[in-house]
Amino acid sequence: WAGFVRETRSFLGREPTGPLPAPGPAVRLTPRQAEVLRLVARGHSDKEVAQALKLSRRDIAYAVAQRRLGATTVAATMIVAALAGIRVFATGGIGGVHRGAGESFDISADLEELARTAVTVVASGAKAILDLPKTLEYLETMGVPVLGYRTDRFPAFFTRDSGLPVVGHLIETFRN
Repeated sequence: WAGFVRETRSFLGREPTGPLPAPGPAVRLTPRQAEVLRLVARGHSDKEVAQALKLSRRDIAYAVAQRRLGATTVAATMIVAALAGIRVFATGGIGGVHRGAGESFDISADLEELARTAVTVVASGAKAILDLPKTLEYLETMGVPVLGYRTDRFPAFFTRDSGLPVVGHLIETFRN
């Protein structure tokens, strides 16, 4: 219990306000929780923790074999969803072609997976920091239909309209 209070003080940088939970049975962290806690304790930002734990197609087998914690990309989530029999999932935004990809070849594995894996992804577009025209061109080349729901414009994650058209749009939902 004293360790909990000491850690709380250390984390907050001050004495905690309000009542502390009553002492109870000892709680043990799983190795995965300990890994995240180590990263946070070392002062890593949320973004750095996510990057350290990021899992895409190439990382899944290794992470599973090592029993490591991971934050899945859209590509990895599609693979796991397909294996679990999940046909549709929603996400904030997909990856895409990065600006300057002509020199860096930095293209998200999400785009290849959208062409490869039979899972429908509902997203608020690609991240706005990407090269959106090249992202849509890549998806077209790979045969991935980009549809809008109640819109004929491609969204850019936080922005409703990137100024770019989608291939087609749906007015109503459909059921199987």
